[in-house]
Amino acid sequence: MPELGEKIRFRPAAFVAEATREDQRSVFDMPRVVTGTIVYINAAHRWYDVAYECNGVRLREGFKF
Repeated sequence: MPELGEKIRFRPAAFVAEATREDQRSVFDMPRVVTGTIVYINAAHRWYDVAYECNGVRLREGFKF
């Protein structure tokens, strides 16, 4: 079970359809994998929120466990 404050590395859902560098279509220089911190856990519904920063913007994404 995940714990608050735990660090995890993942590929954000927003980057899944991103073009690869070999395609030369990628205009954004965003990281493909980010490190985030678990900031909220909903044990009853078995999901958690991860906060991370990408290019100076703070984002959050939820995951099932």
